[in-house]
Amino acid sequence: GNQNGRLTGNLDGLLSVDQVGQPTLDGPWGRKEDDKPAGLPGADKDGSGRTDGKARPAGPGLLLAGSCSQMTRRQIAYAQSHGIPSLQIIPQKLLDGSQTPEDLWHFIRSHKDQTVLIYSSDSPEHVKAVQQSGKERIAQLLEQTAAQLACKAVEEGYTRILVAGGETSGAVTKALKFDSYMIGESVAPGVPVMIPQNRPELRLVLKSGNFGQEDFFLKALEITANCRIPLY
Repeated sequence: GNQNGRLTGNLDGLLSVDQVGQPTLDGPWGRKEDDKPAGLPGADKDGSGRTDGKARPAGPGLLLAGSCSQMTRRQIAYAQSHGIPSLQIIPQKLLDGSQTPEDLWHFIRSHKDQTVLIYSSDSPEHVKAVQQSGKERIAQLLEQTAAQLACKAVEEGYTRILVAGGETSGAVTKALKFDSYMIGESVAPGVPVMIPQNRPELRLVLKSGNFGQEDFFLKALEITANCRIPLY
């Protein structure tokens, strides 16, 4: 249930897309990034209170990072150092067509059955240089690209989508068109696993740039691999 903006119960509560946090931090490409939970404030710490859930086999995961916060960049480096294949989106190449969403998807599929990290996160110096090509144009292009990849992944059977960055998360959820979620275990304070009401096999984790510790991505993958769903 939902009482005064707080979820009660574990996986029983539903979360509306409209309740996803609004962007409040300076973002990577001229937009604002979330510094509020990408999920609903006050979501339960975990979904383990239910005893009538059942585990489903975890499908492959896709990590999408659009935040350029220091913590997100540390989380990317940590994931890379632990063997997660990754590819950086280069805004200039997207603009001139030398890197396309199809190229990115080919990289993802070339690591079939592995979780892959696709990121546009970069250092402040590089971001500043790239922004000369137009902050809004680049921001929109990166968000659209992340959303396209997320939709393609879901179509192709990926069951775990993890997104870092408030605006990137917003673009992904809008493209996926899910409007209500069950709330699962928390990966970090204010960052729960979100289970689409009409696609209970899926696991979404949406976070703002500075949320979580260095091992956030690996922790999220572990939790989403074991997150239970309610039985009806």
